[in-house]
Amino acid sequence: GLHGRLGPPDDAAAERPFGESIHLPAILRAADGAMAGQRYGGIVIPADIGATLRGLAGLRPGGGAAAAADARSLGDLLARWEHRHRDRAISVGAGGVAVTTDAWRWIEGEEGKAADGGRGSGRLHALPDDFFEMCDGADRCPAEAAALAHVAALARAGRLAEAGSTPLGAAAEG
Repeated sequence: GLHGRLGPPDDAAAERPFGESIHLPAILRAADGAMAGQRYGGIVIPADIGATLRGLAGLRPGGGAAAAADARSLGDLLARWEHRHRDRAISVGAGGVAVTTDAWRWIEGEEGKAADGGRGSGRLHALPDDFFEMCDGADRCPAEAAALAHVAALARAGRLAEAGSTPLGAAAEG
C-alpha cells in the first residue's frame, strides 16, 4: 500500500473502504519493453490486474469476483496505449462507502449513512490535489457532493449495477 501496508488493519471492522491501505501502485511492463516508463492516469481496480495477467498468460477471462467487478484487461493499454476509460470506482465495506472519479473522492463512514435526501454526512475531496483527504469541499461543491452521495447510497443499498451506471453530471469532470 501507500505506506508499506496493504489490506485491513488488525481490526478488520475498523477498515474503511478507502484510504491508504487500498491505494496499491501496480507496475506492469511488457516483455519487449514497449511503453516503458509510461504512467496511466485513469481509474483502475484490482480486478483489472487479474484480467490483465490472465490475458497476458493466454487464459480465458475468469468468472467470479473479477467478472462481477467489470474487470477490464489493460492489455490494450500495453499494446496500443488505448483503454476504455472507467469513470468511477466504488468501494463498499463495513466501515463505509467511497466513490472515486478522476476529479473527486466522496467518502462516507459507517456513521455517515444519513439519508437526508442531500449529501448526508460524507466528505468530498478534490483529486489529485487532495490525495491524502485533508480538505472537505462538500459545502463548497454541493452539486458534486449530492451526485456522489446518491451513487454511494445506491452502492450501500446493494444496487451496485445502478451505482455504477447512474449519471455523474458535474461530479465526473470536476
